[in-house]
Amino acid sequence: MPTYSITSRTSGYHIGTYDADSREAALDAMSREAGYANHAEACEVTGDVDLDGSDLIVTEIVEI
Repeated sequence: MPTYSITSRTSGYHIGTYDADSREAALDAMSREAGYANHAEACEVTGDVDLDGSDLIVTEIVEI
């Protein structure tokens, strides 16, 4: 299963590293860890009307 690193585009703060099948699944995992049902709910509550997580950098970690 791929691993993704999530970082705030604004502050550069590393939010976490998540094992997930996709970028979207990693965002859901991050949101669940923060107490939300999924990323869509987190965006709704925080006012991210685009629901795209564009304020976050989601990078797949590739092991060599």
